[in-house]
Amino acid sequence: MLARKLTKTYSIKEYLKLEERSNLKHEFHYGELYAMAGGTVDRSTLEGNMLTELKIALPNKKNLCSFGSV
Repeated sequence: MLARKLTKTYSIKEYLKLEERSNLKHEFHYGELYAMAGGTVDRSTLEGNMLTELKIALPNKKNLCSFGSV
């Protein structure tokens, strides 16, 4: 998967502010930002909720499932 390059040059201060508000995480390289591959907070929350519901519904099953990032 290729990273998508954003066109503006950012200062470190701008980058840190952007990261606080962004659903995506970026790599900072000499003022240029690159969107990083990976999950989002919403996706991680959904995964956690689904895993919890499965474990509640099937309490006697060991090692039923785990997160995809494990």
